[in-house]
Amino acid sequence: MANGYTSLPTSVESFGRESEWLSAAALGRTLPGSNPLRQSLAAYFHGVGIDGGYAFFAPGVPYSYKVIFEIHYPNGDVDYDLPHITERAMAVRLSTLLDYIGRTEHDSLRELMLKMLTYAIWQSHPGATTVRAIFGYIEEPSAAEVSKGKKESYKVLYAYDFSLSSSQPEPQRP
Repeated sequence: MANGYTSLPTSVESFGRESEWLSAAALGRTLPGSNPLRQSLAAYFHGVGIDGGYAFFAPGVPYSYKVIFEIHYPNGDVDYDLPHITERAMAVRLSTLLDYIGRTEHDSLRELMLKMLTYAIWQSHPGATTVRAIFGYIEEPSAAEVSKGKKESYKVLYAYDFSLSSSQPEPQRP
């Protein structure tokens, strides 16, 4: 509610922000990460699949996350690629993964997930020396902005450079 990802009126957003502490306390999120109660609640929520509520109760989807791969070759050529989707179910899984990447607060976890996606791209481009994973979201204009001619835009959140060798990619900080 606090972020406006519901079909409720926008006047409810302020109530959601003011009462957010209550839901955080009920879910154990105010407890330290090492607390057994918090860990038990997190395991339960993850096990039953309600830790990603919007994914189950769609269509309250906040952003359209996107990852673009900038592929560099030894001769200076640069190509761009997107994750390869071969099945409809894979598109749903990729969308969920990108949402998890966009919401994670841990830089090292985000980097690892993008590294795994980059490795798959690197296998499709074996001559590449480096791949930059550029992660962001598509910002959709409001109805009023569309009527004035505004188009969607891509907002970059993170970029990670990975140097590639014959064995596996190694991360390089941007």
